[in-house]
Parts: sequence; C-alpha cells; structure tokens
Amino acid sequence: ALLLALVAAVPSAGQPGGQEPARRVVTSTRLVTLFSGLESELVTAIQRKDKSTLGSLLQEDFSLWTPAPPGAPLPREEWMAKALASRIQSFEVRQMAVQMAGDTAVVNFVLEQKPATSRKDRSYFIVDLWKQAGGQWQLSTRYQAPVAGVSPGPRRPTGKE
Repeated sequence: ALLLALVAAVPSAGQPGGQEPARRVVTSTRLVTLFSGLESELVTAIQRKDKSTLGSLLQEDFSLWTPAPPGAPLPREEWMAKALASRIQSFEVRQMAVQMAGDTAVVNFVLEQKPATSRKDRSYFIVDLWKQAGGQWQLSTRYQAPVAGVSPGPRRPTGKE
C-alpha cells in the first residue's frame, strides 16, 4: 500500500499529469552575447590598464599562441605586460562564433583594433578557449594571427571611449 501511494504521488514523465524536467537550452545567440561581453571586458581592461580585472579574466596557466617565431607560447605574465603596455584607441569584435566542447567554450572572432599611436587598424583572427572556474569564465588559451583585408561583418560591441 505504501509503495502504491508513492508511485501515485510521483507522476511519471510522458504520462498524463506528468511533467518533463525543465531543461535550459543554451542557444548560439545567447553564447555569442555572453562571450562578446567577456571579450569586450578583456580588451576594455587592457585599454584602461586595469591589471586586476585583466588578471581575473585569465586562468593562471593562460598562454598566447601565434604563428610568429619562435613558435613557443607567450606565458600569462609576459602577455599581460605586453597587453597593458599597448595603447588601444578603439576596438571592435566581429564575426563571432561560439561552440561548447564539454566545459570549454571555443570562441572565434575577428578583433579589429585602432592603436592610439598609429592610424592603421590592426585585425586579428582569434580563437579563445574559455573555461568555467568557480562559476566564472576565464580565458585559458588564445590563438591569434594577424589578418589583412577583412571585410566588415555583423556589428558587435565596441570599446570606443
């Protein structure tokens, strides 16, 4: 009798009166919005020379990979020093795509920067690997290559000050 009462009290999925558990679907649009914000926050921290914010967005073992010699990754502290020494007047994140691979978000996009010391814009094709740590997304690895002749694509958040 007790078992019968328990079975009657818990409706089963797919039967009348039963409910499917709520599932949150993460769409590509939602992911692009989330990571557009994180990428903009990263470059804005560089613009403002905000080492604390920049550091909080990077994992301790962060590294930057580029096709330029010597072909070895640039470690976190060296990349932060180089990035914080740069002067970016404005930037734009374009053509972003995000795919989830387990607990890692693979984010690729074109980053266009206008340096404060030059009239010539610099464009990079970037692939970032973001991992969630303690409920916060942090950048673990960046692959970056310069590109030339990038045609304008869909507009994304900018960091114009």
